[in-house]
Amino acid sequence: MTTKVKNPIVYVPVYIPDTPDCEYVFGERKLSKEKIKYLARTFNKYKIIDLQHEYGKRLLKGKKPIQRGEVLGSYITTKKLTLKGLDGLVRQYPEGTWILKIKITDKTAMMLYYKGQLSGVSATAKRRNDANFLLWYASKKSVNKVPRRILLSSIKDPVVFTVSLVKKPCVYGAKFCNKSCMIKNTKHMEDNSMSIMDT
Repeated sequence: MTTKVKNPIVYVPVYIPDTPDCEYVFGERKLSKEKIKYLARTFNKYKIIDLQHEYGKRLLKGKKPIQRGEVLGSYITTKKLTLKGLDGLVRQYPEGTWILKIKITDKTAMMLYYKGQLSGVSATAKRRNDANFLLWYASKKSVNKVPRRILLSSIKDPVVFTVSLVKKPCVYGAKFCNKSCMIKNTKHMEDNSMSIMDT
């Protein structure tokens, strides 16, 4: 008899206003609340959850990208929140933080999550035209080599193309928490599920 493993549902901050990320030392700028809200709404068109920023890498190897999770909700905080992550640390998040509710659906990602090898998320931004092209091209065998590091602040007309389940998030504090850490905080979150392209 086999036991079915439960698909974990996590809440996770993606972008935090006025907070440096791991690209800051390379010249990346801190994001404002307004920029975060805009970027969060662009993601609603794509809703791609991948693993360790693999989407483009898989295309380069002639493999189809794998959807590793399902977006169940997208929120912008309307007040400062205190959240206790699954790592046990308590963190403060300012108003304007983008939080995703994700159900991890892929077996490999679930295994890594339950082994503690995933701790949060990291977003990938692309130029809108490039993101739309990659989405269309995902069924093709290969694409040209893409640069390894592109700063969000250098992209004209950026969109959040993917959010990756990762071991080490680029944004400090972009760590998983579960439903129990969110219950008292949901009244301070605004639904962000409408795409910017719908307005």
